Order: sequence, then structure tokens, then C-alpha cells
Amino acid sequence: MACKVEECVTHVRVFERAMNQVIGHFPYTMENILECEYVILEEMDFYLILFHPYNLLYTYLVDNNLYHDCMETAWSLLNDSYRTDIPLCYPPHVIAVACILMAAHRKERDIKMWL
Repeated sequence: MACKVEECVTHVRVFERAMNQVIGHFPYTMENILECEYVILEEMDFYLILFHPYNLLYTYLVDNNLYHDCMETAWSLLNDSYRTDIPLCYPPHVIAVACILMAAHRKERDIKMWL
């Protein structure tokens, strides 16, 4: 679906064939892929403009003097969130704050005043 949105059209059959070459046996058919695309589109209410939390994450960390301590961990957590449905379920500012909270906890930084 991303290639359609970004105007870099790749036919589903080409994608399916490439996946079979890369991993040997791709267990999904063209129909499975198109069905998943439709589910994602429904979840997004067919609104294809997504705002990513990266700019917010950076701004919040810099504004609260957490950049040097928490940036790498928070950024990694944000990247990992894209392996889930979190970006489809929560607004970007909530995701950014959640990543900062988890990073601060891992780095044992007290951010109670920030909250």
C-alpha cells in the first residue's frame, strides 16, 4: 500500500513474486495482500496522510533537557513502534511522550516535574 500512496506503483503480483524470491516461500497470495490493504485503509478511515512522531519526539526531548540522555533509546522505541499497530491507534504526540517515558525509565531519569 505504501508504494501506491507514495506514487511509486508496484503491482501486487510483482511484490508477491519478489517476496517468493527473497524468502523462498511467501505464504500469502495476492488476495491476502489486497485484503490486508483494505483493512488498513478502513482502520485509517481512508485518510492517507499520517503524521509521524519523530519531530515531536525531538522537540520534547530538547525542550526538557533529555536529548543527551534519552534520545537514542526513545528513537529506537519509536522505530520499534512501527512494527505494531500503534501508529494507527494513537496520535503522534501520545506516541512521542510514551517513548520518552519508557526511555527515561530505562535510563533511570526522574521526569516527574516534566509530567
